[in-house]
Amino acid sequence: MKALPDKLLTLILLPVRMVQRAIGNFKQEIQDKINAILGNFLMLLSIVIVVLISLLFASAGLGLYLNEVLESNYLGFFLVAIFYLFLAAVLSIVKKNKAAKGNFTNRVKRILEIEYTPKK
Repeated sequence: MKALPDKLLTLILLPVRMVQRAIGNFKQEIQDKINAILGNFLMLLSIVIVVLISLLFASAGLGLYLNEVLESNYLGFFLVAIFYLFLAAVLSIVKKNKAAKGNFTNRVKRILEIEYTPKK
């Protein structure tokens, strides 16, 4: 007579275990997605930092070279600064252009797109 309550208990606990398993799988998928996003962000941040440092040294080198060519102590640095101000003005104009903004947004989305296939 004891076998009947054990079978009944098993039948009751079966859906609970299935729900627990589904929740565990969902948690694992979310954690995998967060890890992928965080990994991509850190890699992109590292690339941006290296590019900015390289740009800083290249700008300083260009400024020093222009100082030497123009036989001035400061004119080369002013020319490099004027170039960056011009670049900022152009980017500001492009930002206001909706078509260019849409293209830029789509390119950024493609760069940041995460290829994710869930584990089976």
